[in-house]
This record gives sequence, structure tokens and C-alpha cells, in this order.
Amino acid sequence: MDRVITKFNSDGKNLEVLSDELDLGENYFRPGDEVFYVTVKPSGKFTFDMPSGTEPGAFDGYWIPGGYTKKYHRAEAVVVESEELVHNSDWTKFLEFFGSSNINQIN
Repeated sequence: MDRVITKFNSDGKNLEVLSDELDLGENYFRPGDEVFYVTVKPSGKFTFDMPSGTEPGAFDGYWIPGGYTKKYHRAEAVVVESEELVHNSDWTKFLEFFGSSNINQIN
């Protein structure tokens, strides 16, 4: 992910670079979107698993079995039981989940 962020920054914080590098599909981000890079560290609160492709937000045609994105074969994982991390766009709640030291606004 650090290499993706470096490429994003060196291309003038072009959101299309993020969409492409992370296999999110065309026009995933809209102009003016705020984008945050969140580091989720394994702990008793957060565990990770291999994605199955059936998670909310999984895109048909962009996901392949084995925990890698299709286009660039980037490793990915899912946060187990992440559906319980509902923040409803309340950043105070989001900060409670992940801690302010693990969140960086990149756009």
C-alpha cells in the first residue's frame, strides 16, 4: 500500500491512480471525495481473513480467489466482522474504532 500511496502522491494526488492501482473500477472516486489511509493493526479487536468475493463492496470482475486483486495482483484481506464497525459518516466513531494515529487523510 505504501508504494501505491507513493505513486498517488507523485502523480499529483490523482484519485484515478488509486482507483486503478487498487482495482476499484473506473470513476470509483468523485471529485472532492475525502480519502483516508487507515492502518488496521491485528489485535483482539481486529482480525483478518482471506476475502471470499462475497463481502459488501466486492466488485464482480475485479476480484480473484486467493486474496489478490485481479489487475495488479495486489494482496488484500478483509477485517473479520467489519460489518459491526458502523460509523454512519460520524468521524468521531471512526476514530474510536481505529485510533487517530492510524488514520491519515491522503486527499
